[in-house]
Amino acid sequence: MITGMMFCKTITEDLFRSSLLRFIRKQISISNFSTLLQLTEPTTNLYQAKMMKTILLISVVTLQLASGWPIGAPSKACEAMLPKHGSNRPQPANSSPYSFVQSAESYRPGDQVIVYVQAPTGTPFKGMMIQAYDPRTNNTIGDFLEGVGLKKIPECSSISHSDNRDKKSATLVWGAPQDSGNVRFRGTIVQQFNTFYHGLSATVQKA
Repeated sequence: MITGMMFCKTITEDLFRSSLLRFIRKQISISNFSTLLQLTEPTTNLYQAKMMKTILLISVVTLQLASGWPIGAPSKACEAMLPKHGSNRPQPANSSPYSFVQSAESYRPGDQVIVYVQAPTGTPFKGMMIQAYDPRTNNTIGDFLEGVGLKKIPECSSISHSDNRDKKSATLVWGAPQDSGNVRFRGTIVQQFNTFYHGLSATVQKA
């Protein structure tokens, strides 16, 4: 009995589908109807497999772009200062091929401190995140100035790159808050997706 009902249901659905397609065919040209018919046909397993692979690839690429700082570090990176580059881990700070120097250690209201990031060995870097902080309290302080190829992160007195092109150097300008004190700079420099250096501390430029 159940089998008979299912058979009738299938016949009814087929008839309805045929009637609907005949009606649509009257409303549009034959060429357009052929295209529409292809779209209404059930998707083959092969097509589904290809679509799933495409979606998976897009998802992986999107995830890497979202968490790999291609256009600069987001504010959510303020605390850890680490890009999410899959299973890759940061290299030791003392093995970094980059020079990280600040022009002064103390400041007064209105002062500016210049921070230089350079590649003495000629090894370019893709990106960076540099943060200013009070060495006494460890709190972030001051504000960086905007610049070409740079992106401010005001939530944590930091600055980052705005593109992932190769760079040999970066000159950053930090503006002091409305008091006096000392400032230090820490950072992360990304050489490439699987090589980045975390926990870098700027040295003070010799007079």
